[in-house]
Amino acid sequence: MNTNIHGFGVYEAKTKRPVELAMQELWLAGTLLPIGGRLVVRHTFQSKARKPVEVIYAFMLPRDAAMRRFRIEGKDFSIESELLPVPQARETYEDAVEKGHLASVAQQYEDGIVNLSVGNIRPGETVTVHLELAAGVTLTDDGFRFRFPFTLAPSYHAQATASVISAGEGEMQLPEEIFGDVLLPSWRFDPSGLHRVGFSLDVQIAGVESEVSSPSHPISCGFGKDGRVKVALATSSDVPDRDLVLDVRHSSKEPLVFTGLDADGFGRFAALFSSTLFGAGKEKVARQLVFLIDHSGSMGGRPFQQAQQAVLACIGALNPEDRFGIVFFETSTTTFGGGCEKADQKRREAAQAFVRGMEVAGGTELDAGLEAAAELLPKGGDILLLTDGQVFETGAIIQKAIRRGLRVHCLGIGSASSDRFLAQLSDSTGGVSHFATARERVDVAALKLFNSIGRQVAKELECSLSGADEQGVIAPQPASGVVEGHPLLVFGRARAGNDMALELRWEGGKLRLALPWGRAGDNPEKSGDVAMSMGETLKLIQGARITTTLELAPDFGELPETRKKSRYERHLKRLESIGREYGLANPAMALVAVVKRADDKSDGTMLTQIVPVGMPEDTAFDSVFQPSPALCNALVSANGFGFAVGGAGSVAGGRRTKRCLIDRPEASPVQRESQLPAEPLPAPPAQYFRSAPSAPPAPACMAYDGGDRVDEEATDPWLGRLVELTGMLEADGGLAGSDLDFRVAWTLVVMVALSAHESGQELFAGHAERMRAFLIKVIEKPEVAAQKENVERVLGVMDGGLRLTEESWKAFDRLGGSCSVDECWAWIELVCGV
Repeated sequence: MNTNIHGFGVYEAKTKRPVELAMQELWLAGTLLPIGGRLVVRHTFQSKARKPVEVIYAFMLPRDAAMRRFRIEGKDFSIESELLPVPQARETYEDAVEKGHLASVAQQYEDGIVNLSVGNIRPGETVTVHLELAAGVTLTDDGFRFRFPFTLAPSYHAQATASVISAGEGEMQLPEEIFGDVLLPSWRFDPSGLHRVGFSLDVQIAGVESEVSSPSHPISCGFGKDGRVKVALATSSDVPDRDLVLDVRHSSKEPLVFTGLDADGFGRFAALFSSTLFGAGKEKVARQLVFLIDHSGSMGGRPFQQAQQAVLACIGALNPEDRFGIVFFETSTTTFGGGCEKADQKRREAAQAFVRGMEVAGGTELDAGLEAAAELLPKGGDILLLTDGQVFETGAIIQKAIRRGLRVHCLGIGSASSDRFLAQLSDSTGGVSHFATARERVDVAALKLFNSIGRQVAKELECSLSGADEQGVIAPQPASGVVEGHPLLVFGRARAGNDMALELRWEGGKLRLALPWGRAGDNPEKSGDVAMSMGETLKLIQGARITTTLELAPDFGELPETRKKSRYERHLKRLESIGREYGLANPAMALVAVVKRADDKSDGTMLTQIVPVGMPEDTAFDSVFQPSPALCNALVSANGFGFAVGGAGSVAGGRRTKRCLIDRPEASPVQRESQLPAEPLPAPPAQYFRSAPSAPPAPACMAYDGGDRVDEEATDPWLGRLVELTGMLEADGGLAGSDLDFRVAWTLVVMVALSAHESGQELFAGHAERMRAFLIKVIEKPEVAAQKENVERVLGVMDGGLRLTEESWKAFDRLGGSCSVDECWAWIELVCGV
């Protein structure tokens, strides 16, 4: 049943006539593999204006992603794009719209931002653009995470300007000398009146049992006999105020290999190796680690509070010989005194006071934070970065981080993706990364990332192809080491042969994997079959990873301007060559299409509308956009209408941009809830996909319901308490207390709780190891020798596995640093029977 949308309405600035949004729907479809995905995004544009309209939709590419092509469709026409160098593509587009033709161009800018422009949409005309791209996923040993941006975060740049243009709507502008002519959307506090979004994806892990969930959206899952899972939005549609996040878990520890023949007859392969295949972690060495924490305004609320707890819990896992430093950054940086020093008791206590005393404020000057962290590590080491990643001009930040020679491990936090940037930053410096949504525990994600730092299971890794001719190549070049919990992914190309294998050699081990090839000629791109070959899919995902690696501009350093220019020109030529080889767009290559209609004409009155997006659900509107006093006064003007600043329009790309304002009638209070038509979005046309996408499956299983934010304290009220307590471990591995008797009992209580929690043994393994070492050492002392037998019994019970009842957890929660030794042992006896 259709429901009227209350709250904000959209009006022309000059006439105050209601205006319907030019972009109606965005639908995501495609196939996800454990190595990446091939996606098609359908954008539906419809103009209700009285004159031709140019619509520009700005969006962020996912991690390791590149655009392949698009198809523009309408009544009586369907045209596919061509890939051209950016100047030629822009000239083709501008010339077409100048002559009144329908045209579209997709151009990638700095930071992976894309402007998809569709010009000369006629009044009443509906135009659909199907954009195809390849994208990567975040890999772990037990599965992968796929993240797709449905909105774009308003990010920080020192030269950017942010302003409120009407009630509940803000916009940003970036300096053209750095970012070119990129256009950003406006951001709306209330997304309920914006375009609808939805998705239907095919997850393929043949022969492996898998589990699919989503922390961001309600999903329905249908399971096929061949191991495929159909995943779709469980509701009719949603609003563009957060990324789609899908988690796929599987139990396979054996290598996963994908092979096939591309359109040119080359064999393409991708092989995924769990880190468990490389053996146990190498001997631990003392850590040299700096915690770099974002405390800008956009990090406010629960994410920052949990980030503080996580840092203290990580410090609790450090051994006394480990060295650590702490840097907080926003517009300025604040460094914990003493540099990167040993984790002794005095430094731990000072760190707790320092971390707990910080508050959020200012912008996200990440580069200054990285520089301050690097100063604490003159001999090298690791940086653990906790940030929402909401910054512009990320390429320069990455290049400087590479030059500093430090490993940066990134934990992204938020509902609007900076996943692409943080993945590039960590990959380029030899680190690992993870991006947590605003609906997940930041402290848990930080601990998991911390646990993997420094735990290499393979060093000096080399990959080669045996049985391949001179055209066999592995690209992009894999990392030279494997970190515990993070698998190795290898892509390659070769002339298919029966005896070909991928060989891995590393310090102390080797592995050989045969490559089984598909049948020659099984290529739907040439044969007209309905399904794209696995070989072509692998080529696209491989090409997207190579493109993402190469698209960073060279680090010019202190070169003269003439040499900088020549090096940059060579860089663009390299990107053009890669773009043509893989058929993918990049900062040097754009996609363009022109539709010439018989009655096309230009009267020079085309309006330009930029598609607005929702403010990321975890970001406060006033943390980014502050209205001027003049606008505040204007917004209380008569008749319930706000005043549209710049109502005459602004110039974009040489054309007039229509300004709209959002009205908040007194009688219609704003509602954040989505009030949208109940019928599902139609699936994209089968003739574009080359394979018919299925309708959204029946809800065989359900994940998070997608309404309000998950109350993590309600779903797991004990986990936060355990994180807090592990942050209080002293230098010797035990918890504080008035005497040794109490320290032993209280440390044992917390250790039992860690062992019994379903996430505890993995998440708090480092803490448990330190606590066990403390107990084993101190029970030899005369003053607590009487407890030795009991302690050893409890440790044995824990080794056999423990689970606590709800009542036992509640009793644990009532205990604390002020309880007595007898109360501690009474609880231990209750749950352990000792």
